[in-house]
Amino acid sequence: MKEKETLGQALDNEGSSDQKSLCTNRLLNLTKMDCIELLHGHDAGINIEDKAAFNTLCKHRVNKTQPVLPWHELKLDEKVDPNW
Repeated sequence: MKEKETLGQALDNEGSSDQKSLCTNRLLNLTKMDCIELLHGHDAGINIEDKAAFNTLCKHRVNKTQPVLPWHELKLDEKVDPNW
C-alpha cells in the first residue's frame, strides 16, 4: 500500500466507494497514518463532525463483517481505548 494513500483512495481501491458517502471531505483526505492516530484515541486534526463520521464508517464496516478500515494489514491494538 502506498504510504500517502488517503482513506478515500483506499475505499475506492477496495471496491467500497459507496461508503465514501458516510465520510466528510476531511475524513476522506486522511492518510493511513492519520487513521491509525484516530484508532489510538488521538484527534489527528479533525473536528467532532469528522470524528462522528469516522465512527459511523467503522461501525458500518464492522456490521458488514469488513475490516475496521480498508487497509487489511491495519489491526487494532490488543488493548483498545475504552472510549473508542
